[in-house]
Amino acid sequence: MKVLHLVGSQTSAYYYGVSMMYVPGCLEALSDVDHVILLARLDGSWSVCESLDENCVDKAERLPLPAALMILHEDTSISCMQPHMFDYKGMVSTRNVSDLLDIPMIGCPGDVMALTTNKWQSRAVVASCGVPVPKGQLLRVGDKIEMQTPFIIKPCREDNSMGIALVQDESQIESALESAFVFDDQLLCEQFIPLGRELRVGVVDGENGELEFLPITEYFLTNKKLPIRTSEDKISTDDKAKELTFAPVDRKS
Repeated sequence: MKVLHLVGSQTSAYYYGVSMMYVPGCLEALSDVDHVILLARLDGSWSVCESLDENCVDKAERLPLPAALMILHEDTSISCMQPHMFDYKGMVSTRNVSDLLDIPMIGCPGDVMALTTNKWQSRAVVASCGVPVPKGQLLRVGDKIEMQTPFIIKPCREDNSMGIALVQDESQIESALESAFVFDDQLLCEQFIPLGRELRVGVVDGENGELEFLPITEYFLTNKKLPIRTSEDKISTDDKAKELTFAPVDRKS
């Protein structure tokens, strides 16, 4: 068995680094199978690598996507594809690589990710099913906020809590909007509900169409100044924003 790993980013050095952080853990957990890596580089090229060893990545030929896919197409031992990309393009359109190679993919297809990655659309779908959601407003540049503080500002199509801000009084609105619009031209302004619990529940679609719920993970915010999880609570960077590490986290499963 061989697994194809979709890795990197062509739009963000930050998400390139995040992707490169997560993959080694997966490779280690699946040490009994073979692996091949399709690496999306920041210069727009692609490489087919045997590993993420620095020397291997540096020496790998930089190719256009069709040439990289041709190499993978000729490898008939590839059983499935595991995506590890976290920028919007990587989570949506780039996942179609599995369709082009005619191999199954682990995880949601690109069209589903396009919906779930958009916070405004996701809350609309959830609300249409009768699930209570906080009061919210879609914002574009120049729109006036119609809600009273406190509220949360979130870029609609950004991952990893980038650009998120808790606005507790009107003096914070301008800076929160300015920061969030760096990441997206559409923002979700959402009522802040204090004293909530943050739970992560993974769901796997089984072979017979039955849903399997994975163990619940709860995140605790007792030692934070703000009662929300920001990007700094997930990924830590050095002073030059080049070295990425997992931030300390208080969680229990």
